[in-house]
Parts: sequence; structure tokens; C-alpha cells
Amino acid sequence: KGPFLAGFRADDIAILGRGHQHLWKKSKGGEIPYGIKLRAINGFLATLPYNRLTLILDGRDMLVQRTPDEIKKEVQKLMQRDGTHLKDCIIFSSESACCVAPMWRHSPGTLMSFAGKNDMYRTRHTLDPPPPGIRTWDKKVLKQWTDFFSEAAANTNVTKVGRTFPYLNAGQVIGWAGQIMKLLEFVKYEVTEDDQVLFSEAMWHNVKYGN
Repeated sequence: KGPFLAGFRADDIAILGRGHQHLWKKSKGGEIPYGIKLRAINGFLATLPYNRLTLILDGRDMLVQRTPDEIKKEVQKLMQRDGTHLKDCIIFSSESACCVAPMWRHSPGTLMSFAGKNDMYRTRHTLDPPPPGIRTWDKKVLKQWTDFFSEAAANTNVTKVGRTFPYLNAGQVIGWAGQIMKLLEFVKYEVTEDDQVLFSEAMWHNVKYGN
């Protein structure tokens, strides 16, 4: 009911994945295959115009409190503040806690590599075991991620309150439908993988090297 109470119309909303809960089988390590969600999102986005402003939310734990017009205005304010345009970026929500299980064993920069600026290839799968010398739950690896996000937040034009929410949240993203599809294509996800670590890895490469 949340979106309707916030002023969304029925034809503004698409619920993806209903009836496919049986596919969400955890790995032996207890990790959820969020790539199934990415596949459903990608299929839906393919039906939309490239420049359709699209808000994607995890239905189980997100609450919509703004009207569509208010959301559009907030996006426009962000674009004006940062001097950018939706044709060049995607906006993720952020959160105060980090991180998902793969980010305890995969250091930033180890899941993807580049033969050229736009020629990315995957070097590890998010379900892969840790490399030699790294534990499955390794605090040193986790600290690399938390330090990265904290530094990125400190170096951007965010408020003091915003800096207390430095970690990327894959459960809420807004942007042009075509741009989000490009990101999904870029990360080369598999359905068994974790979306949060893939998007965080993509952000790391973008911040460090502009890829």
C-alpha cells in the first residue's frame, strides 16, 4: 500500500518476481542469489524507453514516503548540485551498516579487471572462496571496504548527516531505465551472485580509475 499512499498510480508500479520465491535457494554458505532479482529487473527495463525515470526498490524492506513529483524534484536537485545529468549517472541509496558476506572475503578491486577503460572482465565470482591467506570472515578485508566508502563519502558534496550513511545500498536505485540496464550489463552478473558487492566493486573501479 505504501506507493499508493504516496500518490503512485497502479500503472506506475510493477511488482517483479512474484511467484518465483522458490528460486531463492541459499548457497551452502547461506548466501542468497540476488542475481535472480537482477535478471527480473533487466527483463522489465528492456520494455521501457531508454530515458524513462525508473525507481527500483526491494519490496520486502523499503517504504515509499515521497510522491512521484517530490522524488523527481529531489533527483533534479541532486543533478544540479553535482553538475551532472541522468544520462551520465545512476543514483543509489545509502545505508549506515556494511557489509554483505562476500565483502568479508573479497577485497575491493578483486572481482573485476580491465584490459582497457571500457573492457571489463570478471576475475572472481562472488560465491568463490577467499584467496590464500584470507579468511572467510576477514575483518581486514571488511575494513578495506568500509574505509573506501567512508573516504568516498568524505570527498563528495554530502551533508554531515549523509556521511553517517556512506555504504552503497543495492536495494534502492533510481535512474534512466537504459542507464540501469547498462550497469547490469557492465557487472556481468550471474544469477547466483550478490548484487551489493557487484555494484560496490563497480563503484570502487569508477572512483579509483574512472572505469
